[in-house]
Amino acid sequence: TNVADFNSGMSFVSTSISSWNNNYSLVQRKKSVYMDNCNQRELVVSKGSYQLKVYFRVYNDGIAFRYYIPGSGSAIIYNEYTRFNLPNGTGGWAYNWRNDYEGLYEYKSYTAFNTADFAMPILASINNNSYWALITEGNVYNANGSYCTSHLHGSSGQDMQIAFAPEQTSPISTTYPFQTPYRVVIITSNLDDLVKSTLVTNLNPATQM
Repeated sequence: TNVADFNSGMSFVSTSISSWNNNYSLVQRKKSVYMDNCNQRELVVSKGSYQLKVYFRVYNDGIAFRYYIPGSGSAIIYNEYTRFNLPNGTGGWAYNWRNDYEGLYEYKSYTAFNTADFAMPILASINNNSYWALITEGNVYNANGSYCTSHLHGSSGQDMQIAFAPEQTSPISTTYPFQTPYRVVIITSNLDDLVKSTLVTNLNPATQM
């Protein structure tokens, strides 16, 4: 960011844990009643006089996390260092990024994952379909819509890094306090539970009526 590079050299400040179990409903829905039941850890670190907060949420069917930078005034975001390290040999269903986000999902081998430029979400097959991991985003429109939808760059060792889409040709300009979208991994042992998951819905703000 324009105030600090939070990739290294940070100091621990504090941590805290909270949890909740809330119910809600939607007009357009998968279920008559949605359950938002999770544990959240807030981790606060600092670099110089600036702080970064990371919020981790754990659900029964996956995890989510986002970054939050307190403060005021103009904010410039140059890069994000988030990586997902998949087990060696992982393949799955994805499509190569395109500017209309209307690609056809096809099976991609682990070698394709190593050199990927995939749009999100991607569906990874873990240990020959023993588990499924859907890597996606939640609450993308936050920060007044200034944070672009991201995609995934692959590298050796099944390392998938968050990358800004090519149409994001300049640094992201917004204001502090700033928060990224949630980075999400839904993890299930079968595709039925994956389809029924409401994890991403739980991460989004309540419907405005």
